[in-house]
Amino acid sequence: MTGHTLIGLLDIVFHCIFESQVREDLHSAWAGEDIGYLNPATGMSPGVPAGTALGAPSSTSGPTVPVAGSWSLTLEDGVMRYADLDLSQYGEEVFGYGTMTEGLIGREITAAGSVAGNVLDLRLVTMGGSCMYRLDLDVESGTVRGSYTVYAVGELPRTGSCYGSRKAYPAQAGTSLSSDDRTITIGGRWRSSGQTLG
Repeated sequence: MTGHTLIGLLDIVFHCIFESQVREDLHSAWAGEDIGYLNPATGMSPGVPAGTALGAPSSTSGPTVPVAGSWSLTLEDGVMRYADLDLSQYGEEVFGYGTMTEGLIGREITAAGSVAGNVLDLRLVTMGGSCMYRLDLDVESGTVRGSYTVYAVGELPRTGSCYGSRKAYPAQAGTSLSSDDRTITIGGRWRSSGQTLG
């Protein structure tokens, strides 16, 4: 068997296992629901009692912890990786960008996820989209600790541990004009004479 044939067979096996797991996860998540049907009496999906009002879901996890700012993370799964992130937050939604370094190689990454209570669910994707790190972290007093799963093209998912701390809080949000009318502060970053300085 040639190397190309073996790689092709492994790719087929990987996709079959992965697609089967995704189908099973979706089936479990929507068990007992008919999302294509609305009950004419309630205007909602079946199983929702008549008279139920529409509204924002209630949070049982308590107040959402703020996670905006600059963070340094260490990811370990047999290989050490370091991520420096600048996160923004809007309610429970979290997003941002940064770099991930493995050895001497650094890659730009984007971040997106959500926070509920003190649990941060964050996805880091390398530019080009060849790897995604799904982090499940507990946030406490400016530190994070938890686990993650990395999904890489052509590889089986791997798990690891993650920990880190906040390096800086975001600057006061808003817009202000300095006394020299050439510098405008927008959301904590400032621009002067066409150059961004952070």
